[in-house]
Amino acid sequence: MKIPHRNFDLDSLQDSNGMSHVLDYFDRIKAAIGTHVDADKVYDIQTPPVANQEFKIAHGLKSKPQHFILVSKDGIGDLYKSVTAWTKTAAYFKCSGTSLKVRLLIW
Repeated sequence: MKIPHRNFDLDSLQDSNGMSHVLDYFDRIKAAIGTHVDADKVYDIQTPPVANQEFKIAHGLKSKPQHFILVSKDGIGDLYKSVTAWTKTAAYFKCSGTSLKVRLLIW
C-alpha cells in the first residue's frame, strides 16, 4: 500500500476534525507497515520549566515503546529522547524549550 505524503497544518490539529485526519493517516501507516502504532492514545503534556531537564511520561502501553511523533507544540524548542532507557511503563524525554505544551504519539 502506498501512503501519500501529507503536510499537516499545526493550527488545524487543535480541533477534533484536524486530529481525526492525523489519526486516519496513522491508521493507514499502521496497515502499510504491519506494526502497531497506538495512534488512539495522544499524550498532552507540559515540558519542565528548565531547558534540557529530563522528564518522564507514564505511557500505559503493554510493551516497551520504540518511537514517538511530535504532533504539535506551542512554542520554540526541540523535544527529544533522553538517554534513560524507555521501559514498559515510562518514556523519558528532554526539551530544549521551557514549559512548552506538547502533543505526541508514543508507540
